[in-house]
Amino acid sequence: GDSISLVSVVQARNNARVMISGSLDMFSDRFFRSGVQKAGASVKHEKSGNEPFVTELSKWIFHERGHLKAVNIRHHKVGETDEPSIYRINDELEFSVEIYEWAGTSWEPYV
Repeated sequence: GDSISLVSVVQARNNARVMISGSLDMFSDRFFRSGVQKAGASVKHEKSGNEPFVTELSKWIFHERGHLKAVNIRHHKVGETDEPSIYRINDELEFSVEIYEWAGTSWEPYV
């Protein structure tokens, strides 16, 4: 049904990441190397997409991918440069932030 997932992931507020898989077979060499074919289709693919999927999923789980940081966060009223401690309803604001993603060895601009 619509409420069933083969793989579910979640990130908690403390940045802890958890993955739950419906089967360990998905991570096996046999499933990495097996051919796949959509039911009723004539095209057969030599390999499933399990290996690249699991590789990217592992990178996300271990914070090697999708690990972002925000720097140079600035905000102020339109036409001003000072950052007030409070704003009022209907104040027009300008907000800017630079976001970077961890690329394994360095922080790269997130685009």
